[in-house]
Amino acid sequence: MNELLKKLGWKEKEIRCYLALLELGQQPASVISKQLYIPKATVLFVLHRLTERGFVKRRKKMKTEYFFADPQDLHGAYQRELRERSQALEKVVPLLEECKNPLTSPPKMSF
Repeated sequence: MNELLKKLGWKEKEIRCYLALLELGQQPASVISKQLYIPKATVLFVLHRLTERGFVKRRKKMKTEYFFADPQDLHGAYQRELRERSQALEKVVPLLEECKNPLTSPPKMSF
């Protein structure tokens, strides 16, 4: 599973934090930190980054932030990201075509 997440561009600490959340359920960063032996500040940084990407959700109770992971959120976030990239690509290709010098031709290959 780690290798598959790495192929999706995940870093090692992101994978460890995400899998710990799946295993432990809704938890504050301090619990994840103790479970993984990673400094709490690092865990918070990673969990906030995963939250921004839509892979993890967070809730605040009193002064404590609780994080929660659901694989369905992961799927939805990747679908959104793919749509956004596709739309950006559709916009940028015509702009790049305008920058292209009309006098240039594709390279001729010979073997």
